[in-house]
Amino acid sequence: MPTSGIEQARALYRERSWPGCCGAFTEVEATESLGAPDLLLLASASVMAGRGTGADEAFTGAYHGFVERGSWAAAARTAFWYAFELVNRGATSQGSGWAARATHLVETHLPGSTEAALLGCLEAHRLLEDGEPDAALRVGEEALRVGRSVDDAELETLSLLVAGQALVALRRIDEGVHHLDEAMVAVCADEVLPELAGTTYCAVISTCTAVHDVQRARQWTAALTRWCDTQDGLAPFRAECTLHRAEVMTVLGDWADALAEVTTACAEPGSRIAGEAWYRRGELHRLRGEDEQAETAYREANVLAREPEPGLTLLRLAQGRLEVAAPRVRRLLAETLHGPARVEVLDAAVEVLLEAGDLDGATAVATELGTIAGGRGIPLLKALAWRARGAVQLATGAAAEALGLLRDSWRTWQEIEAPFEAARVRVLVSRCLTALGDDVSALMQLDAARTSFEQLGALAELRRVAAPSSPGNAPLTSRELQVLRLVAQGLTNRQVAHTLVLSEKTVARHLSNMYLKLGVSSRAAATAYLYDQGLR
Repeated sequence: MPTSGIEQARALYRERSWPGCCGAFTEVEATESLGAPDLLLLASASVMAGRGTGADEAFTGAYHGFVERGSWAAAARTAFWYAFELVNRGATSQGSGWAARATHLVETHLPGSTEAALLGCLEAHRLLEDGEPDAALRVGEEALRVGRSVDDAELETLSLLVAGQALVALRRIDEGVHHLDEAMVAVCADEVLPELAGTTYCAVISTCTAVHDVQRARQWTAALTRWCDTQDGLAPFRAECTLHRAEVMTVLGDWADALAEVTTACAEPGSRIAGEAWYRRGELHRLRGEDEQAETAYREANVLAREPEPGLTLLRLAQGRLEVAAPRVRRLLAETLHGPARVEVLDAAVEVLLEAGDLDGATAVATELGTIAGGRGIPLLKALAWRARGAVQLATGAAAEALGLLRDSWRTWQEIEAPFEAARVRVLVSRCLTALGDDVSALMQLDAARTSFEQLGALAELRRVAAPSSPGNAPLTSRELQVLRLVAQGLTNRQVAHTLVLSEKTVARHLSNMYLKLGVSSRAAATAYLYDQGLR
């Protein structure tokens, strides 16, 4: 048991009881001066408790205390970790100033030391921010060599982190994520400073979501949650980490929790990613069929310099405004060149272009998506590519070939535990089965998809596949109604295609979609529905 106030404060630090630790050290300070090592513990505890002012005072006091004692290595490390905290906080100018102090000490007293390698990690981070991943990788790998040679867990962890992020930026994805996994070994073993542990968790989750490795992101999110549960009084993580956790929750179908997380990120003052947070909020509202809230969120994202795409385009498509969605998605394809944003645009483009009857364009997009997925061993990307190719095959009339691709996609979404995407694929599977004459199995697939949409609260998708429940409530798009009205006049598919300037295959696909939505199996039954609902 601790026998003094200072011993109690140190014990609370070891127990990760952050507010209690801060309070205990503050009580001691009221009667005696804290030494530099204890001030450094107080600084760390203040960071974890979200007490920025307390951290500033403690870091500054610890630094001066080490300098007065001539403890150059400790002083340089203190200046470095203070710079690290300031940069993470977004105070880059102040962080640069403290990094310069650490550099001066290293150059004067500690050339070639591990502290010099630590500063190299900070430089590598800056190079990454400046879009120079090659240079960042060189610096990070040299720091890693030094860290391993002296068995410095914090230096090794930080250098693995920056080198891993640089590799991912260079599209050496497998190498990069393996570096990140290795960085997490020391974190999970509680071998590094708590503030470095928290930063590493968030950076790893962020990188995994950026490369669509949702399974790895989910595993580390679970680990982060367990780690947070051991930290008494831990301050909420900064908006970046909150946002990435929300992205994982969205894929897993935890939409209510995800919305709460992104709402928190949107509200964080001065956040660098507020625009992205508002965009993700808009996406959740769109998925939930809350069009007005989605519009508001997309507008906020746009004000904050985050173009609200491709979400806004998909919202316009869901609203039946194909004349807006189609040219917009073609512009996005021309402008969005690479990276995670490219994948999102490609996925949206397949849906929009197929709806517009542009089979050539959709085929090209699906092929590109397949190329991206083929170069990476990431299940989510494979599931997207299989779905895209299956949707294109279905639109061209190759239902049997499409069915195999879509079943592969569905199984992968199931393995990822992504219920919304799995349900969307089931709708396509249902259309394949209808085209192949298996109406019973088609309706079973559609019913399963409806159940999933209902459980998720995916009202937008539910409206697209729901059977009519009341007179005058047709779940058909404006284009589908145009096709159905012409069919009701007795026109053949070829005549409808000529009238609407579509291909016959597109007309056939519209009819297949309508049959599923209406729960009918013939042109006569669909025509009867049109008359019954007064939609002529």
